[in-house]
Amino acid sequence: MLGELLKTLRGPRSAEEVAATLGVNRSTIYLWESTKDSPDLRRLPRPHLLQQLLDLYQATPEQRAQAWELRAGKVAPQDAA
Repeated sequence: MLGELLKTLRGPRSAEEVAATLGVNRSTIYLWESTKDSPDLRRLPRPHLLQQLLDLYQATPEQRAQAWELRAGKVAPQDAA
């Protein structure tokens, strides 16, 4: 699940730190990390915010591909913008 991947990638960073960096509320970070299978797309990070998260978390190419596949039925970042 995308939420689990995002939580793992966040590592020791606090949700507050990540939220401040992205300009969102802390509760938004927790919402993204709590997504379940077949989540409502409105509860997922928008494509530009997912890209910023992956950059902030220094995700590997494999982790990035997994995140995009989990986000929206294998939508690639260039297609999602």
